[in-house]
Amino acid sequence: LTGALLALPVVTSAAQLEQPSLERSFGNCTTLLAHGKAAQGGGLILAKNRDQVYMTPSTVMVQPHKKHAPGTSVKTVTITIPQVAETYAFTGSGSAGAFGVAFGINEKKVVAASNDANSRDELAYEQGLSDNDLVRLILERAGTAKEGLELVIKLTETYGQGYHGETYEIGDASGIWVIETTGKRW
Repeated sequence: LTGALLALPVVTSAAQLEQPSLERSFGNCTTLLAHGKAAQGGGLILAKNRDQVYMTPSTVMVQPHKKHAPGTSVKTVTITIPQVAETYAFTGSGSAGAFGVAFGINEKKVVAASNDANSRDELAYEQGLSDNDLVRLILERAGTAKEGLELVIKLTETYGQGYHGETYEIGDASGIWVIETTGKRW
């Protein structure tokens, strides 16, 4: 149950398409979740778009189930953190070449996604976990949505958000959790 939607600009007339600046964002990402009776036939549905800057390459990452030696670590975008003994297989989509993913599903049927969120906190770029780092870590380490929620809390309090406020949407057959983070708070 994983997929990606590619949206391309379409010109329906002779009007010229203005090429956007590389620095311009097209807006915020949107995630929709449906669970139980809200999902036709029951179950869980996750739908996410990624509003990226012009020409941002994306990829689908397929990561197998892995066992890791004691004392190993994992390098995220800006920091290195301890690795766990075992990580779940997952399929996710994110920016090409990045450690993390923007959304995905793991072998335990846990889904996770992230969205930028405004914050009243005065935040400056600092080293910490990016939103996509944390989504990947949820997919690798959470056997249930509740475990994913607890992982977000623990990692946010320990390492903080490296960029800005975020929301994380985490679901499984039991339900859906949405958590907002900013800095080292949730």
